[in-house]
Amino acid sequence: LLELTDNDPDILKRLEEERTALVSRKDAAVARATSIQSRQKALISSRAAGIRAADSRMAMAAERTRAARQAIEAAKAAMDTARLNVERQTQLLTQGLTSQRTLELAQLESVKSTTEYERSQAALQAAMGEELALSADRSRVEHDLTAAIDDARAAEAGALAEEAMAAAELARLDVRLARQSTMQIEAPMEGTVLRVLSGLGNAFVKAGDPLLILVPDTSDRAVELWVSGNDMPLISIGRDVRLQFEGWPAVQFSGWPSVAVGTFG
Repeated sequence: LLELTDNDPDILKRLEEERTALVSRKDAAVARATSIQSRQKALISSRAAGIRAADSRMAMAAERTRAARQAIEAAKAAMDTARLNVERQTQLLTQGLTSQRTLELAQLESVKSTTEYERSQAALQAAMGEELALSADRSRVEHDLTAAIDDARAAEAGALAEEAMAAAELARLDVRLARQSTMQIEAPMEGTVLRVLSGLGNAFVKAGDPLLILVPDTSDRAVELWVSGNDMPLISIGRDVRLQFEGWPAVQFSGWPSVAVGTFG
């Protein structure tokens, strides 16, 4: 019947270029999502390895702390023994049962044991501080890598959302391309164009505008009539009727419709 064209002669080319750009955008989003997924796996593996290493260091630190506690107990026992020995040697010296040299050696041993006890206490404090530091380091490693994994998951969700948006836009663009590619209007049935509604030649139309009136080719004839309610009792199915069209010259004979001129049975 007719062919529709866009008022932009390069519309198909522009749509194809837009489609190519959308396909590239969608592929880029898919590639980014795949890369982020691989990064997530690497981060999860690194977190597990980091936590295992931190747990191992913490276990070693706990063992050093336990050894330092045992060293303190031994040093304290030696210090108490040395102090008792000094007291005993002092009493023996006053009784003349030991020498000054023996007392001095006992006092020297007491000083050594006290110094060893204080050194053991310092070693324990250092071991406990190292254990606390390693515990904090383990928490930091776990929290940092967990935050990185969460960021990667958010980035993956963003990439997947962009992929979905690009796919939706691509589907809509394919519909536009399909419509632009099939702009010939064909008759839905055999018939005759009775009237062109949009004007002859080229004309601008928009969606929903009627273009023409088509009368179908058929051997069956039908008439649609509107009858008032007062005349309804005079009509029955199967009765013959005669139709008078406005504009036709007609001579009517009351009571003798078969000889009327300008009516049709």
